[in-house]
This record gives sequence, C-alpha cells and structure tokens, in this order.
Amino acid sequence: MQAKEGKKYALPEDYLNILEGLDEIEKIIMGKDPYPEDPTGIPFCKNAWNAVFQNNCSGRYVLSALGYKRKEILEGKYGCPADFFKYLAGKKGIVFLNMSYHYIGGSLRKKEHEGYIEEARATNMPIMEKAKSIFICGAAGKLPWIASTWIALKGVKVINVVHPDVRNRSSKYQSVRDEWKKNWGTKSSLNRG
Repeated sequence: MQAKEGKKYALPEDYLNILEGLDEIEKIIMGKDPYPEDPTGIPFCKNAWNAVFQNNCSGRYVLSALGYKRKEILEGKYGCPADFFKYLAGKKGIVFLNMSYHYIGGSLRKKEHEGYIEEARATNMPIMEKAKSIFICGAAGKLPWIASTWIALKGVKVINVVHPDVRNRSSKYQSVRDEWKKNWGTKSSLNRG
C-alpha cells in the first residue's frame, strides 16, 4: 500500500499507551514522516520481518545500529515487527517517533507542513521530555522552524544524524557516506547516546 500525501498514519494506540506509561526513555529515534510504502504507524517499523530486513529498508539499519541482528530477533518470541518495537519501548526504553504523522514524502516546507509538525509536536513533546537522548534522522533537525522544538528540551541530548536510508551510504558527498557508516554501518553504533 502506497502512503497518500497528507494522510495521517498516527502512532497506534497500544504503542502510544506504552510510551505515555514510561517514566524514563533511554533514546528516541526520530524520522521525518511515515514510510512511503506500507506505513504501520510506528516509525521505522514494517508489517513483516522480510520487509524490515530488505536492503532498502531504513528500519534494518536502525535495528542493527541498536545492536539487534535479524537472527536474534526472528528466533525470539516476536511474531511481527510491531511486537518487537513495543518490546523495545516498554522494556528497553527505545522509542520511535516521527516529525510528522502525516505522509509528506518530499522536503519539509514550513508553509505547507507546519500544521503537521505542530500536531505531531503535541503528541511527541511529553514523550521527548522523558528522553536521555534523541537521534533526529535527516535534515529535519536542521530546519530552524523545527529546531526551535528542541530548545525546550532541557537536559535531553539531541543528536542530528544522517538518515539511515541506504542511499546515503553511497552519497556523492564523502561526509554523508562517513556519517552513514558511523551511525548505521556498525552494529551497536547508536548505543553511544
């Protein structure tokens, strides 16, 4: 199923309940908007394991950077990716959020998308305030009209990282390739913050 531009793919209620019940969050991985294909509502999560572990799925690289190998997850008790992502939130304090729960697709533009960002901010802010660190994937954290959100987060380590999109691994820019490798190309690389 292709995501529709402007359509909302909200965090599932059971996932949101877990997040709201947490007293402390180790880290948040924040994407821009829902997946363009088969969005589940949980950022970086797909409906099936074979979809998560495709070479072009960002979720694959995020899970690896958190220290989780496919074999370890699939041999465990998690029948579907959403169950594992709920486990990560509830038991490990690893949470996945988006800048917008409406599908944007292209670049974020203030005039067109500020309402989406503000709506997501209302959902995200109480969760983000409990975090020790937040990894903001891609350019979203560098846009001044969005970055003002992070100023209100006292004592939270906010880290802008290149998006885990595998195309960044072969970017024409050496700095992007190097950052991708540093953040997503090594098992457990996100366990630094």
